[in-house]
Amino acid sequence: MKLIWIVLALILALVVILYLFPQINFREMPKGLVEGQLPDDKPNWVSSLVNESDSHYIAPLKVESMPQLVACIERKIPELKIQKQEASFLVGYRQSPFFHFVDWLCIHADGNVISSATMGYSDFGKNRELVEKIRSLCL
Repeated sequence: MKLIWIVLALILALVVILYLFPQINFREMPKGLVEGQLPDDKPNWVSSLVNESDSHYIAPLKVESMPQLVACIERKIPELKIQKQEASFLVGYRQSPFFHFVDWLCIHADGNVISSATMGYSDFGKNRELVEKIRSLCL
């Protein structure tokens, strides 16, 4: 019984640390995100730059205006923070509400999109959901 309490206390301490210190989980943009060159061995990313038969594939977005897209994202998806915006692409990230896990997103002016988790093996479909949310709310 004492062992159970120790394990529970350790788990609780870990949860508190991860919740109170979001900078612990902040990860820089993955190398290769802008180019769509991410590791094939993890299912924690999606891209329109890969073959349609690839499990990471997601259809490109129909971007008409980058400034309008950025304005829409800032208005309708406030959890997505735009980090860099140029004429040819934008890069942004979001952190999950509880554990502050970071997902990065890159949208090119031609509609190609790449979204990736920065921690763990799976993202449980969250990056695919983010791209589809942008598609439904802003395009």
